[in-house]
Amino acid sequence: MTMVNQEQGTPYRAPDLLRDVLLIDMLELTGSTAAAARVLSLSQPTVSRRYRALAQDLGLERRPRQRPGRRFGESSCLRLLRKGLSLHRWQAGVLRVGGRPEHQQQMADYPWLHWVGLEGLLLQAAPELIRNDLLDGLIISEAELSVLGSPYTGGLRIGPELLLICRRHPRIQGLLAELQDWPWNRCITPQASRAAS
Repeated sequence: MTMVNQEQGTPYRAPDLLRDVLLIDMLELTGSTAAAARVLSLSQPTVSRRYRALAQDLGLERRPRQRPGRRFGESSCLRLLRKGLSLHRWQAGVLRVGGRPEHQQQMADYPWLHWVGLEGLLLQAAPELIRNDLLDGLIISEAELSVLGSPYTGGLRIGPELLLICRRHPRIQGLLAELQDWPWNRCITPQASRAAS
């Protein structure tokens, strides 16, 4: 299963062994089988069928009223599989980063980025999504950072208004160190692009 950032066309391919973990992650992050199917370029019946099979194998129970990150079930086995998927992604030099949908276009030029748009409730739940290995970090404004607080470390300034902040993990920090020299000045904020036109 290949995740393609539609804006940049750069694929990250999850190993076949972990593709259904990616499916559950996208279910958690999007909230529905239809939305996950769009992100994964699969049909909605395929997403539903694969989720049911994995839920049965891992003893997962869907709980729609739970907080984001736990709505499609949780188990110690799923947590370990999620860590394995994260390690694979990091070895490929890719971070799964969330942020407001309006920032997606600004992030289109970054091949190391697997973007996930987060709205309202999901953005508020970002610290838990990061703790549960569903996200590696966030692209947010400084004002949002003061509201969300920890578990973040470091931060790269992306343009004049945004920060990339990530959770504390040696592999992620290594990737961030490599990104220090990335040409961030190509990022244009929506306000700046409107002023220029």
